[in-house]
Amino acid sequence: MPRREAVVEVTLNDGKTLSERVGNVKGTAENPMSREEIIAKARDLIAPTRGVAKTQKLIDKVFALEGVKRVVELRPLLQKA
Repeated sequence: MPRREAVVEVTLNDGKTLSERVGNVKGTAENPMSREEIIAKARDLIAPTRGVAKTQKLIDKVFALEGVKRVVELRPLLQKA
């Protein structure tokens, strides 16, 4: 896979420019997200459309996927009510 890099440049009001280069962005194999970061990102992305309670149930089910006997158990958590 190609390397995923990021460059951020900010120009201040006084005209000075600051720059930062990240060789491996967060979330790549070389710079993985922690479990807490994954959960926070999932909440940010899912909760606005599914609600806080459904989001938490879905997160719990995904992290305990080996205990899900039938994938159909996830459907109510993925669909709109």
